[in-house]
Amino acid sequence: LIEKQISFIENSQIPIFPIEADFLKLQYGFSESRELGMALMKLEEFWINNSFQIDKKKVQNILKLK
Repeated sequence: LIEKQISFIENSQIPIFPIEADFLKLQYGFSESRELGMALMKLEEFWINNSFQIDKKKVQNILKLK
């Protein structure tokens, strides 16, 4: 049983958050700031709650940007 659990963990792929600060800076004009950090946290929370799926085309709606 333990061997199966170890094997499962070793073979599992950890999802990588696909949105970087540079994307928000280039696409939405964010600068290095607390606001940028908060936006990344909000997007990451959405990504986690959405089974590690996020569409970059929907970032504007998720962040409620104009």
